[in-house]
Amino acid sequence: MLMSIMLPSLRRAKEQARQVVCLSNVRQFITAWSTYAMEYNERICSSYTHLNQPNPWDDGHVPGNRFNNWVADGPGVGFNPVCNTEQALRDGVLFDFVQTVDLYRCPSDHRRLVRSYSIAHAMGCPHNYEGERTYTTSLEVRSPSERMVFVDARAGTTRGPDGTVGHLGCFTPVNTVSDEWLGGAVQLSARHDGQCNMAFADLHVDRWRWRDPRTVDYALGNMGFSEFQAASHENIDLPRLKEILRPATFR
Repeated sequence: MLMSIMLPSLRRAKEQARQVVCLSNVRQFITAWSTYAMEYNERICSSYTHLNQPNPWDDGHVPGNRFNNWVADGPGVGFNPVCNTEQALRDGVLFDFVQTVDLYRCPSDHRRLVRSYSIAHAMGCPHNYEGERTYTTSLEVRSPSERMVFVDARAGTTRGPDGTVGHLGCFTPVNTVSDEWLGGAVQLSARHDGQCNMAFADLHVDRWRWRDPRTVDYALGNMGFSEFQAASHENIDLPRLKEILRPATFR
């Protein structure tokens, strides 16, 4: 009886400890992101995550280190031997500043994946949507305390010959031009008691709590995207995300 009373408290304590570690991870990443920019004339690394090196399984058709990607795991497809490997983390341009693969994984992320974090699409991605222009330097980021860079995210998965392959591209859950959820909303996470951890361009970190219970339900994997999209009328989390993910300008 005593154990049944104590176990929930112990579980909560363990989760709180894991959340602290995750928050520390995003703090170290945002510091690395800023240090990288300072060393490269304020040019920020790219949130794009395709390969920095010639693609070994596609005859080298993918360009080399053209996008200064923060990680380099390529597309999340079943026949990609690079995705979800430590080598993908080491090939990213931020690895020299963090020096450990353990930092890339949230301790509350129970999937068999090497990475639990993503960078907002607006932060240096070379692929733009609907006329937007993404940031290329830290000096372009206006109101940095309101612009999210890193987020504790949930990976999409595909099934390959060696098991589950997880892929986190740029963080793109919402359309910043119109008010709608995008397919990238699969990346929403709520593994920390209905919250996720974020780091912003002014280097502060925050425990971001979802305000709509539908968002939490979806982020925990309890409903499909189409169901979530249909049920998300007047979801307050959408305009909040749209604001912190705004690109530099629109063309």
